Amino acid sequence: MRGRKIRQNHASAGLMRIRVTLTFGFLRISGTRSARSDLKTNNHATRGLSMKTTLLAALLLGAHLAAPAQTTRSIIPPITVEVVDGSLRLSSEGYQLAASQTVVTWRLATPGWRFSSTSIRFSDSSAPFECSAYAEGQAMRCVSNGSASGRFDYTIALRDESGRPAALPQPNIYISLD
Repeated sequence: MRGRKIRQNHASAGLMRIRVTLTFGFLRISGTRSARSDLKTNNHATRGLSMKTTLLAALLLGAHLAAPAQTTRSIIPPITVEVVDGSLRLSSEGYQLAASQTVVTWRLATPGWRFSSTSIRFSDSSAPFECSAYAEGQAMRCVSNGSASGRFDYTIALRDESGRPAALPQPNIYISLD
């Protein structure tokens, strides 16, 4: 009987449970905290700091998730490059694009051939593109910095199975930025 009385006194001494639920669209953060409200221990202040930190983190995460995505690049479908009867064949010979930053990608579809870091060669040396090979030479990517507009003719130089550059006939190919 005395043990029961002690528990009742403990409960009446000011132990309280606080439940907080925050909802941001599809994200729900929920937490429960225990705190004493008596003035002797001041536990509620330190536990409240932890709760405040949790709430701040939840608010910052919610603001980040609710913000619209910021992007300046449009990614167009890759241009497929094939070697057919000793000549290059491309899935698209010309692209008309917006002048904003744009990523253009080429992918090889013929085994035994590779791109190098200088495989895409623009006829105008001031073309606003930075290019690099990736995927073990099976793909090439050029990124426009959006600083110029106009038509930019280019050629493609591939390396054969032995790694030597190969001169292959190719169509007139270009990228046009508005």
